[in-house]
Amino acid sequence: MIRLLLAYLLTLPAMAGAATIAGRDLAGQNLICGPGSTANNSIPCYPDDVLSGVFTNVGLFQINAGTTVFVTPAIPLIIFASTISIPGTLNGSGRGEVGGIGGDPGQPGGDGAGRGPGIGADTDMGGGGGAYCGDGGNGSGTNNVLGAGGAAYDDTAQPVSTGSISPGSGGGGGGGASPQTGGSGGQGGASVYLEASSFTLTGTISVRGVPGGNSTKP
Repeated sequence: MIRLLLAYLLTLPAMAGAATIAGRDLAGQNLICGPGSTANNSIPCYPDDVLSGVFTNVGLFQINAGTTVFVTPAIPLIIFASTISIPGTLNGSGRGEVGGIGGDPGQPGGDGAGRGPGIGADTDMGGGGGAYCGDGGNGSGTNNVLGAGGAAYDDTAQPVSTGSISPGSGGGGGGGASPQTGGSGGQGGASVYLEASSFTLTGTISVRGVPGGNSTKP
């Protein structure tokens, strides 16, 4: 049995018109993502679609070469399959918990979301980074309260379910400085758990957090 759990600290949207495929018991049916996949006993899954929640009793989970599918923001993706093959791309980058809002001019930034959020920064300073298995980095000019990085956490509970694994946490928002509004904190990476008797990865699984935004003038 092969198990893979991925998550990352710190969203890139799927393309317009993409469908969200909700997790469920597939009773041995395949989940193959890419053009023409429904001819292979697969539920419909096309490029740029979004996978959400828990999929159980999957025959073959496959992302075809040249195809990218996404993870729903802030919802762990969990797949139990007989066989997993990923020559394409599973993109969970920036699809974890949200970052804090940037502070208005002269105001501190907001805290990120999640179990280990980055703390919003003091005025004219950078917010703390969100955490996952490692601590988030401190923002610029931190005073050990405002702008502090999030505290590390991990997921070890069994059996695995949507309540037992967590996405990467969001970073803290930057503090505002007259006459600018602070930049928002970056979003955390998705949490992905894949389990199969046979697992082949020749493509890409990406679960990175994304950088925060720049300050802006009102």
